[in-house]
Amino acid sequence: MAENSETNANDGKVNLKVAYSQGGSEDEIQFSVKPTTKLGKIFAAFCQRTGQDPATVRFTFNGDRLEADDTVKQHEIEDDDQIQAHVAQIGGQ
Repeated sequence: MAENSETNANDGKVNLKVAYSQGGSEDEIQFSVKPTTKLGKIFAAFCQRTGQDPATVRFTFNGDRLEADDTVKQHEIEDDDQIQAHVAQIGGQ
């Protein structure tokens, strides 16, 4: 999946990754979105693809918690930046 920067500059989209841990291994999902895209749209797509309950997942970028009504542009998320998804763990031993 080799997208070059010229293509992204022409269509105005930002390629970003959402990283998460699942079953002890690290994984990521890539998204290509407009800078004006609300992060809630990305969150919903992530939860749908991973089968997570949206109420149990929190998202951060550079240590700051992201809210669904925020946009990519508001947080200055750029090409190849990575958002972290944190899935709540209940109980455990």
